[in-house]
Amino acid sequence: MQYIQNSVIQEQVIKLPDKAEADRFFNYPYAAIEESLCNAVYHKGYDVREPIEVRVLPDRIEIVSHPGADRSITEQGLKTYHVFNRRYRNRRIGEFLKEMHLTEGRNTGFKKILNALKRNGSPDPIFETDPERLSFSSTLLIHPYFILQNEGENEGENKEITKNERMILTAIEKEPSISVAKMVKELGLSKASLERAIKSLKEKHFIKRQGPAKGGKWIILKKFL
Repeated sequence: MQYIQNSVIQEQVIKLPDKAEADRFFNYPYAAIEESLCNAVYHKGYDVREPIEVRVLPDRIEIVSHPGADRSITEQGLKTYHVFNRRYRNRRIGEFLKEMHLTEGRNTGFKKILNALKRNGSPDPIFETDPERLSFSSTLLIHPYFILQNEGENEGENKEITKNERMILTAIEKEPSISVAKMVKELGLSKASLERAIKSLKEKHFIKRQGPAKGGKWIILKKFL
């Protein structure tokens, strides 16, 4: 955490003319990363040799541990952040983390991560496990401001969005769970045109799909004008 705090986390301070106090936020809130790492240490299977992986990418941090979530945790629960773990792999490690004031109690980790991200103005996290429960990943998305800032620093990389892409972003912003079929009907676009625009938005890192086609939702990764 000391390395991440010194080398990864960045703070931005913006002074607004109509406010006495400046707006302060981070590319990633410290509390969300700390809790995600504690969860990985707590729930890792230490009979599995695979180490905990922390990947710092340009637009997100991925924390992967092995094996996956216990069977008592459903995939739908992960998508909606309603998780109640009924079995614990490492109770002694959990007690140790609690004594060090790194964790608060059972089934409080997700809430702490969500609250830290919300206070910072960051996108919601993504929690995933594979059907075979071989691994579990927590993805923290970078604050949208830092994506726009990075694009402004890289000449020629800030691609404009088209009219169709703008309509899709607006539809997703209003209804994150909207289906492709519903967008085709409401936006008056052909399915082929819609799919091309969605692919382009994904490549430009404007949107990401969380979950399956049915029951999943769209996530807007950065603001659009």
